[in-house]
Amino acid sequence: METQVAATQPEINIIAPENLRWPYPMFRRLLLEEPVFYDKNTGSWVVSRYEDVNALLRDARMSADRYVALADTVPPEQKEMNSYIVKSLSMFMLNVENPTHFRLRNLTNRSFTPKSIAAMRPSAHAVVNELLDAVQPRGHMDVVADLAYPMPIKFICGILGMPVEDMGLIKQLSDDVSVYIGSAGKAAGCIPPAYHAIVEFSKLFRPLVEARRKEPKDDLISSMVTTRVDGDSLSDDEVIANCILFLVAGFETVTNLIACGTLALLEHPDQLELLKRDSRLMEGAIDEMLRYYPPVNRTARLCVEDIPLRGKVIKKGQIVVLMLGAGNRDPSEYPDPDRFDIARENRSRPLSFGGGHHFCIGSHLARMEGEVALGALLQRMPNLRLATQEVEWRGNSRFRGLRALPVSF
Repeated sequence: METQVAATQPEINIIAPENLRWPYPMFRRLLLEEPVFYDKNTGSWVVSRYEDVNALLRDARMSADRYVALADTVPPEQKEMNSYIVKSLSMFMLNVENPTHFRLRNLTNRSFTPKSIAAMRPSAHAVVNELLDAVQPRGHMDVVADLAYPMPIKFICGILGMPVEDMGLIKQLSDDVSVYIGSAGKAAGCIPPAYHAIVEFSKLFRPLVEARRKEPKDDLISSMVTTRVDGDSLSDDEVIANCILFLVAGFETVTNLIACGTLALLEHPDQLELLKRDSRLMEGAIDEMLRYYPPVNRTARLCVEDIPLRGKVIKKGQIVVLMLGAGNRDPSEYPDPDRFDIARENRSRPLSFGGGHHFCIGSHLARMEGEVALGALLQRMPNLRLATQEVEWRGNSRFRGLRALPVSF
């Protein structure tokens, strides 16, 4: 009598190319079978349920200061370059803990108040209208190349007081830094380009920072160099590092929000019509876009104290990957999670901008950019429709977006 062996699914690999391009089958499997598991491919724990991810984002036993711990595997010939990168990243408020984080955030927060962001809205409108003016006579466009990519980088260059002529260079440098950040320095060959990018960014920003110290203007760099809290202020290196952070994080995420948000609406014509009929639904629509196609699918933390979780023990010194995108599709938090619904009754904050004291400082700015770009697109191109049968996704281990999105109108 033959013994029947039950078929087993292959081991989950969170960085497999197919899982980076289209992660939703993996998300379902993680949520159902492996909400907490050790991934041998990355040498890290992976946590996927909304409740757990949300809690760990706020847990003092989880540290965002993880790059030093990841440096042990760097090839000897790249250690000096990697040390330079880590030194710069250690001044990103995204990557440090208190009291350094509190100090950096306190000194930077004042540049991102609701009043400050409201004052930036006309600039965002001007950039969007300029871009749409250029394509409207054609009757077709690539949402990525013609709007989602140039809009945030032109806008951010504007509020930083940088020349827009450097846009192509800034895009390439941002990509090189984001690959390093997205893979925590693990992507093949990512260290030399990231090192070069940070050096070049420093060359771009340092003259601007020095000039704004002498003669402040109405821009974000001036706001950062002139802010004083209890006699403390940011150093030139700290201003430069956080300008790099705003560019890399703000550019990539907003590009993905605009492009993927447009795709989600075009894939769901009933929701598109609903939004066109009632623009007051835009805030909820942005929330749903962030949940459904998040610009950032994961983040990572360093465990600084043993943490028991769902029958497992995450040990001190181990890396934990928090699957934001999986948490956003958790049916225990969002009923019918694979349904795109801009009027969703359960409006739990999506995990896409993180949580706790590391909640993205630029989240309100990103939402405003998304609202302005998508609002203008729907108003000016009311007959917007997809001009392709299939879209191509791109993704590294953190960011995820579209290569192109051809539409006609």
